[in-house]
Amino acid sequence: MDEKEILSEQEREALNFLERDFNQCFQQMRHYDAQIFDILKFMFTAYSVLVGVALGLYQFGLKEGKDLSVPAIAALTVGLILGLFMLILSLPFVEVGRTPVALY
Repeated sequence: MDEKEILSEQEREALNFLERDFNQCFQQMRHYDAQIFDILKFMFTAYSVLVGVALGLYQFGLKEGKDLSVPAIAALTVGLILGLFMLILSLPFVEVGRTPVALY
């Protein structure tokens, strides 16, 4: 006998509902993954620029005989603040990502 013949109509509807719910849940999870990946690309670019600015200021300061370590440190501090801000923004995605796994 086929499994579908054994199940009642109500059980088949319940299984269809769970399958649709599961698919919608993980479609949303793929959306969150894409957003997190976009955030990571942005952060990599931002940190690359900030490290380049800090090194550029340091090298320019050495060449010109000026102390530009304070602006370089300020640029790195801006990077730290930006990183902490983005970390705080990404925490809800992590929490939402844990919920469906706990449900299934």
